[in-house]
Amino acid sequence: MKIKPFNATWWGMLALQVAIITIISIIAYPLERSQVLTLLKLFNVGVGVYLFFYKFALSRLKDYDFNIWDDLPFYLCNLGTITAIIASFTDNRYLMGFVYAVSIFGAFIAYVFPDEAFCNIKMFSVKAIGFFGYHGLIICEGFLFVTTGAYVPKYSDILPIVIYLVVLLFFVHIVNTIIRKTKFPECNYSFTYGSRGNPILQKIYDKIPINLIYLYCILPVFAAYITIIFFITKLFV
Repeated sequence: MKIKPFNATWWGMLALQVAIITIISIIAYPLERSQVLTLLKLFNVGVGVYLFFYKFALSRLKDYDFNIWDDLPFYLCNLGTITAIIASFTDNRYLMGFVYAVSIFGAFIAYVFPDEAFCNIKMFSVKAIGFFGYHGLIICEGFLFVTTGAYVPKYSDILPIVIYLVVLLFFVHIVNTIIRKTKFPECNYSFTYGSRGNPILQKIYDKIPINLIYLYCILPVFAAYITIIFFITKLFV
């Protein structure tokens, strides 16, 4: 049994995420806010531990070209998990909003457009359990902030979320630049040095071929996307 975008196994993984979100949300429903935050702390730290063991397992695979300088936690999804942990410990609504609006989007893009090494692979392989399992948990992290009642979106959150994303991308670009000059010339965390094969970002980069800046140029569109997501969310919460 193999998994690739939109096959039956892929949809099954999405269904599993819905089940996880539903079960944890039901558990959280009668709890006080402090207890809900404790539940989210446990879950988000658990996702962080999952990420660590996923990366460790990849490093042991003979059929995977593991490069420590290309597998540090500076991808947007990894930073989303770190942000989720910080958000649950600090009860910071802007960071919760970032995980809900940005991390879910990034993880789902990875789900739809996985790297070639993670496409059409055996479901119960380390790669599949690691890649699809981890990105599925990121999606859960984002939704759980809302479905447990810990975070209720406000339009006033959008600007701080976008500013946080700007700062985060700038920081990652510096990391990319340092590693490219010292250890790994192809380092490209969070796509600040080009699309890295992502078909959507490639079209944007073709029109605006300036590293990092091309990502900043789509922030107004991303802010509009967040506005739509918040509008839809507010219809149900």
